[in-house]
Amino acid sequence: MEENNQDQIIESLKSLISGDYSHQHEGEGEVSNLLKSLTDKLKQRAINEMANVISLSVEANETGVLSAHMLYNIQTMNEKSQTIAAASEEMRATINEVGNYSQSISNSAQEALETSNHSLESYQNVHESIDQITNAVSETSSRVSNLSELSDTISNFLKTIKKIASQTNLLALNATIEAARAGEAGKGFSVVAKEVKNLSNQTSQATESISSIIEELRTEMQLISQSMDKSSLSVNNGSAAVLDLAEKINLMKEKIESVSTDTQNISYSLTEQAQAANEVSDGILNIATSCDASVNNVSQIVDAMSIVETLITTQINSVAQLNIPGKIIKLAQSDHVLWKKKLANMISGKAGLDPKELSNHHSCRLGKWYDQVTELAYTEHPSFKALIHPHEKVHSHGINAVKLFNNNQMEESLAEIAEVEKYSVDVIKLLVQLEEVDQS
Repeated sequence: MEENNQDQIIESLKSLISGDYSHQHEGEGEVSNLLKSLTDKLKQRAINEMANVISLSVEANETGVLSAHMLYNIQTMNEKSQTIAAASEEMRATINEVGNYSQSISNSAQEALETSNHSLESYQNVHESIDQITNAVSETSSRVSNLSELSDTISNFLKTIKKIASQTNLLALNATIEAARAGEAGKGFSVVAKEVKNLSNQTSQATESISSIIEELRTEMQLISQSMDKSSLSVNNGSAAVLDLAEKINLMKEKIESVSTDTQNISYSLTEQAQAANEVSDGILNIATSCDASVNNVSQIVDAMSIVETLITTQINSVAQLNIPGKIIKLAQSDHVLWKKKLANMISGKAGLDPKELSNHHSCRLGKWYDQVTELAYTEHPSFKALIHPHEKVHSHGINAVKLFNNNQMEESLAEIAEVEKYSVDVIKLLVQLEEVDQS
């Protein structure tokens, strides 16, 4: 009996050696039974090994996806922290520059304050000079007034003298007449009368001259008095203008003092702000340095995960050579997570992708199996029918993400990857449910 099964046993052994665990030995006898047990045991071991490798691949790739996303996030944070660090440096420089300007303004305000103090001192000197001029004008005006009164007195004296001269002239005339009557006896008296008349005439002429001079003097004194009045008015106006100027200088001084105080306060505040800005800038610089170090560390993690992925892929390729029930569904889970890993590596700058080289939902391993499977246990399963939509979405959104990324549309690319993540949950869930077909 065993001899009749020899060919079948050889074929079964060849199948086991080639990794084809789908062949079921139909022979009878002890050897055949042992071969059946060996086949079942090796098949189960291969199934378990495949399950472990696929689980390891899924977990490793999911970790790689998370690491790649984390790398992208840290890279983004690093770029922003570097930008913020540069901005904080500019802010620190600006605050220091504004502080210098503020100090310069404060110094200028202090100089203006000193100038206003000097102006007030000059005002005091001018005011004293104006007071002296006012006093001098007043004194001069008083003396001119006294002189005018004196001229009036002189004028009155001249009138009296003029009257006396007139009377003297009249007496001289009468004396001349009486001397003429006296004849020879009155000749001497006539000479005296003539001299008296001449003296009277000279006195009258002198009085007229003095009156004329006094009149001219009075006219000049009136002009001087008018000029003094104008000078007094001008001095009074000048004094009022100086007083108004003094008030304005005092007001300006108060404002300058206020500006000086404010600028000093601002300068103090800016000094404090500069110190705070320095601390913030140093802190941000430390953060930026830490982010840069974190980018390098996470990048090394991603690279390490890629090495692990390569090792696992080698094992998966080895398992993929075996003919095990449900192999495609298991491998599809690994392929699916690996697809997400490629997208994550693209975003983090670890790999470049060409949308023309990417498979669609028909040309991938799962798609080829899906389009060719004819077993009713699969095709009639609800999960099988539900698989086509999310599977197609995973590929279409992934390809769109690559196109957008290559077109420098980062935000839009990330939105497409988010859609891939959403539909990938459904794909994995449906593939796990389809494993029930092989277990039944």
